[in-house]
Amino acid sequence: MRVQVACTDNKMVIVMRLTNDHEILDTDFVKISVVNYLALGGDTVFSSVTPEGGYALQLDAPLARDAIIDWLQRRGGTISEGDFSSDDNPKWNLTTPVDDECRLSN
Repeated sequence: MRVQVACTDNKMVIVMRLTNDHEILDTDFVKISVVNYLALGGDTVFSSVTPEGGYALQLDAPLARDAIIDWLQRRGGTISEGDFSSDDNPKWNLTTPVDDECRLSN
């Protein structure tokens, strides 16, 4: 996934794209894997996007550590910086400066 962030008229605009260049829309359903600590509200990382009543947890889902181990094994057991970032196509791209006045719109 790649993320582009820009600020236009003090409004933060975020575009997320999958590796096949499909833009992830607000209406798309996505699954994310996080440790229970964050999913249950720890560190308040997701507090601004947590729905009333919290997230529906999939208690029979694999543990994050097991999913990461499986992913690493499928890749041959090694990773490098280039697997996550490149100067030509960065994973996180600020297309315009974002300052304290730039805000997400509701």
